[in-house]
Amino acid sequence: MMSKRRICLFVAALLPWAAVVAAEPDAAANYRLHINGIAFHFDKGNGSNENNWGVGIERMFGQKPNAPSFLQGWSTFFELDAYQDSYSKLGVSAGFGMQRPMFRYLDAGLKVGLVYEDGLQEDAGSPVLPYLLPFIETRFERAPSIRATLVPPFPPFDIGGLVSLQLIVDLP
Repeated sequence: MMSKRRICLFVAALLPWAAVVAAEPDAAANYRLHINGIAFHFDKGNGSNENNWGVGIERMFGQKPNAPSFLQGWSTFFELDAYQDSYSKLGVSAGFGMQRPMFRYLDAGLKVGLVYEDGLQEDAGSPVLPYLLPFIETRFERAPSIRATLVPPFPPFDIGGLVSLQLIVDLP
């Protein structure tokens, strides 16, 4: 099992990279910081970790003007996150997402990517697994956003599904 100290060091290693990325020209509207913090497990009987502390970065690409009509209005992004998983082990995910406004202050979307977690090789037979996850996100002009991602039950693991919350802050 990965020690909490190693998890903290790994997460801390992402912060300078986030600062360098944010310092690039035109980064003001394009980069966002993720602060992972809370997970609500549907099956609380297995002793799962409810505090999935971690940090990540997101690069927003916005809407594509020449996108096909069924993709009009969708914004795209790439994200990288490091966090504590449900077993208090290190988890890292990288993926691509799309989101679209549903209401004035609420977006909905999908994320697809790969996840690595300590012990995944023993639990699933592979060091990385693909994911496709739905989410909803608040959207305010001057306040941080909150993203709620649904992770459905996955049979090889004893996690009965969860909702993970992230605080998302635009980087200046």
